[in-house]
Amino acid sequence: MEPIHKLFELAKSIAARIIGIGTESDKKRVEDWIEEDGSHNLFVNELADKKEFLKNEDKLRNFPPHQAWKEAKSKISFTKTYKIRKVLPYAAAILVLLTSATLLYLTYDQKRGEVENLADIPPGIKGAVLILEDGRSVDVNSSNIFEIRATDGIRIQKDSAGLDYKPDPESSRKKISTDDKEVYNIIQTSKGMEYPLRLADGTKIYINSGSRLKFPVSFKGKERVVELEGEAFFEVAKDSSRPFVVKSGDVEIRVLGTQFNLKSYSDDEFIVTTLVEGSLIVNTRKLCPGEQLNYSRNTGETEVKKVNTDIYTAWKSGKFVFRNERLQDILKSLARWYDFEYSFLDDKAKDLCFGASFDRYDNMNPILKMLLGTDLVEIKQEGSIIYISSKN
Repeated sequence: MEPIHKLFELAKSIAARIIGIGTESDKKRVEDWIEEDGSHNLFVNELADKKEFLKNEDKLRNFPPHQAWKEAKSKISFTKTYKIRKVLPYAAAILVLLTSATLLYLTYDQKRGEVENLADIPPGIKGAVLILEDGRSVDVNSSNIFEIRATDGIRIQKDSAGLDYKPDPESSRKKISTDDKEVYNIIQTSKGMEYPLRLADGTKIYINSGSRLKFPVSFKGKERVVELEGEAFFEVAKDSSRPFVVKSGDVEIRVLGTQFNLKSYSDDEFIVTTLVEGSLIVNTRKLCPGEQLNYSRNTGETEVKKVNTDIYTAWKSGKFVFRNERLQDILKSLARWYDFEYSFLDDKAKDLCFGASFDRYDNMNPILKMLLGTDLVEIKQEGSIIYISSKN
C-alpha cells in the first residue's frame, strides 16, 4: 500500500538512478520496490530504454503536463490507500513528466549538439589568499609549502592537504586568559578557487569559490565565533563547553559538534543551511540531520524541509549535481567555479529545467555539450561571455 507522495518519491528516484545522479537513498528505494514484484524491474528497464523514452517524449509534446496531471489526479484517491499496481500507469505518467521536465534522458543523445567554436573553459583550482593579522597577504596554492609563526602561540602550516593552525610547541608565551582579545585572520577564495583549512580547535572547513571566512587565530572566549560570506562545509570539532558559532548576514548558527553546509552568497536571495550530521540551531530554529533551512534575505522568513544532503554537499566531493533546477540558477553556480560570464538572450531559456551530474574538475565542455544535446538551447561565445537563447 503506497500513498501518493511515495509514488512521487519513487518516480524521482527511478529517474535519478537511470541517469547516474541517484543517491544511496534513491538506490535503496528503487531496489526495495523492484524486490516487491518482478514486473517492477521490467517497468524500470523499459523506462531506461532510450527508444522508449523518445517515444514518450513525442507523445508528451502533444499532451501538456497539466492535462496529464489533471487526468491522473481524478483517478487517484488522496484520502485512501491503494495498491501500487492500480496506479502504475499513472506512476509511469508522473515519471515521464518529471524526466521530460528535467530533460534527463536527452543526455543520451549528446551528438545532437556539437560544441563548435567554443573555447575551453577550465575548471577552478585549489587556491586562496590568506590575510594575516598585520594585514599581510599570502598567496596559497596547490604547490607552495610554508610555515608561519603567528601570534597567540600558533603556527600556521601549509602543505598539500591545506592550511593547518596548530599550537606552536616552541612558544614560550604564558597561558592567555579568556579575557584576552582575539586576533583574526581572513581566508578568501576568488571565482574558480576552493580551499580547505583546519582551525586551532580542530574544526575542518572546506571553502567554496567566491567566499570569505574570518576566524580567530586561536579561540579564547566562551564561544568559537567565525564569520562567512559565500559557501563552506563545516566539520566542527566537539567542545561541550564552547559552542561553535557561524555568523552570516542575519543568520547565526550555533553548534557543539556537527557537519553542515552553509551557502550564503550576497547575490542569492536565500541563505541555505543544510545539516548532514549532529544538530544545530539556526537563529532560534533547531535542525535535525537531513533537514535544510532556507532564510530569505528579502522577507526574513524561514522554511525548513527534508532534503537529500548529498546534492547540496556534492561540490565538496568534486561533483556538480543538479536536480530539476532552472538553467539560470545552474549557470549562476557554474560561473562561480569556472569563472566565466554569461547572458540570456530571452527569458524562456532561463526557466528551462535540467538534471545532470558532472565532474567538477573537468572543463566546461561536457556541460555545454549536454545543454546543446537537448536541442532546446543555442549557445554562442564571444570572448569570455557565453550567450544562451532558447530554440523556437
